[in-house]
Amino acid sequence: MKKLILLLIIPAFAACKKNYNCVCSDPSGTLVVTALKDTKAKAEQQCSDYYNQHYGTTFNQVTCALK
Repeated sequence: MKKLILLLIIPAFAACKKNYNCVCSDPSGTLVVTALKDTKAKAEQQCSDYYNQHYGTTFNQVTCALK
């Protein structure tokens, strides 16, 4: 019975929304920090989308990562 309850509770915590920061920087330092409150997978996608919309050029040295 206890194992069944744990199996039901653990996935609920895995999908919790948390605060993440999408940090974009270039070789000279940090450019943008964007706050996101979502699941990790969705926050990673939003950070990737932000990069593509603002810095998605071929020879760009800007990188964005979730922290």
